[in-house]
Amino acid sequence: MPVRLQWRSRQSRLKAQLCTDEEERRSLLKESEAGLRRCLVLDPADPRTYVVLGKLLMIQKRFDEARALYAEGVSNTGTRRPGRLFFDVLLQEQQGIGQPHAVLNTQASELVNTQIRRLMVLGLVTQAT
Repeated sequence: MPVRLQWRSRQSRLKAQLCTDEEERRSLLKESEAGLRRCLVLDPADPRTYVVLGKLLMIQKRFDEARALYAEGVSNTGTRRPGRLFFDVLLQEQQGIGQPHAVLNTQASELVNTQIRRLMVLGLVTQAT
């Protein structure tokens, strides 16, 4: 059930982005947010819901809520997905904070190094290049 609700909510968000009627746009965004929040209640460990809801909040320029939601998502899912890098950078760009591309490069390098170490432990790579 949460997957269907998540899909419908995502579709409402996408329709809202294309909508020219402001009242209909607000209604679609409200419908989408309600559905996504319901998905979080049903399955708080699904990272996809956090990503879609985070995008919805950013569309509405609710950056602080998006950042808090994503932090909650990382905590509830028990993982730090590469999608978080995207949201951190995008939020920083939207808010005009710091140098987001430098942050992305640093975090991407850390992610690559982590993957190389994992491959070395598994014996699939003998040395990091």
